[in-house]
Amino acid sequence: MMSTKKEATSLKNVFWVYPERNTARQREFEERRVWAPYRKVLESMGYRFGLVKPDDIHIEFDHERSVCFVNDARVTPRDTIFVTSMWTMPHQVVDTCNQLFLYSALETLGFFLPIPLKFANITVDKMATYLHLRECPVRHLPTSRIAAGRDVFTKDYAVAVANVKYPALVKPSYWAMGIGVCIAHNPEELHGLVGLARGADTAVVVQPFLSGASDYRVYVVNGEPVLIMKRSPRKDSLTANLATGGTAEYTKTLPSELRGSIDYIASRLPMPYMAMDFLHDGERFWFSEIEPDGALVFDKADELTDAMKVEAATKRFQAFVDGHSAHCAELNQ
Repeated sequence: MMSTKKEATSLKNVFWVYPERNTARQREFEERRVWAPYRKVLESMGYRFGLVKPDDIHIEFDHERSVCFVNDARVTPRDTIFVTSMWTMPHQVVDTCNQLFLYSALETLGFFLPIPLKFANITVDKMATYLHLRECPVRHLPTSRIAAGRDVFTKDYAVAVANVKYPALVKPSYWAMGIGVCIAHNPEELHGLVGLARGADTAVVVQPFLSGASDYRVYVVNGEPVLIMKRSPRKDSLTANLATGGTAEYTKTLPSELRGSIDYIASRLPMPYMAMDFLHDGERFWFSEIEPDGALVFDKADELTDAMKVEAATKRFQAFVDGHSAHCAELNQ
């Protein structure tokens, strides 16, 4: 039986740690399509939703006691969950160190993090994800990772891309939303893109380009798929992301080819919630990436679809509550 707020927990707050460096347009988009629906679901369950910046969180420790504050309000491991995804888009780079060390401190203080620091670090980088999930039944595409440092002019990275087949997809290793995705048709075009990556201070991954591939996002709660989103790219787009004009269909029916991979990934990344992404090239599936805080985007497509999203979000947040209850029980031992 799932726990409720009245059972053995004093949980009050579910806070997303989120660097606030967005434009007004980005803030309006995210508030309307993600945060406001999350707030509504959590409040209906009896909990307070919050977005807090990394620099809103302060800690006092004097050997006898440790205290955590959000702004000037005290919070404890028993009353607060922090959702701690790593945010590493270009405008958030200045916050990366603070996120990394803050999450470590929160974890050490005893807070329940639905995204443990280890898994936040693994899943934010595509190559780290593939290495951690190397035995996934649905295989990942052959991938090279280029650090794109100050010496890229030497082309010493060429040894890592000697087996690349062109055209190749080139994309930042730890960005999101399809931003920065390009095609290289030959080594010289790749070199130009690596140079641009150097200017953006980002590593890139290089993979075979699958023209017109569909993207299957599987929303998973406690190891079980609760919703599947099939994204299809716009005719002239390199990605199927909704942000780049892709279209989406939602279903609860999981393609049978993915069941073994869902179970494997869940065993290797034991988190209460994540989104698993797979590509389909028309013939077979390929493992793409993990989004530990994969957003359920509420775009008012139709009442049935929105109802499925509300149900998935409710199951997700109940898994957070149950995980927090189990965590607090361990603290009592």
